Amino acid sequence: MITAHRNPADPPEALDKKVALYREELRQRCQAHHTVRDICEFYKHGPTLRRQSKPEPRKVSVQIVKRIIQLEGFYQGLAALTETREVERLEIRHERDGRTESIDQVLEQVIASWNTIFDQDKL
Repeated sequence: MITAHRNPADPPEALDKKVALYREELRQRCQAHHTVRDICEFYKHGPTLRRQSKPEPRKVSVQIVKRIIQLEGFYQGLAALTETREVERLEIRHERDGRTESIDQVLEQVIASWNTIFDQDKL
């Protein structure tokens, strides 16, 4: 959730503009911020949104969020024996460019972006 301070002296639409500018700044820093927002809005509202976006208004970029269960090997113990387990992944496919990425990758990018922002702002 993105929040901004509303100055009582500002006109009512000023807060919306501040929030929109900050969201755009985040998206330009790291596209993954926008992907997370799209996933949340897709699950809340479906593929048609109230917000305007360019070039195609009122659509989310995320087309499909699919749960994938696959077997992966893990090393276990001092003898480094491999054990196989089922691992659950969440895969995201984007409508506009057809690109596919895992939610793990998206969240790693967002966390790295926030860490950079916090370091820059000395927080």
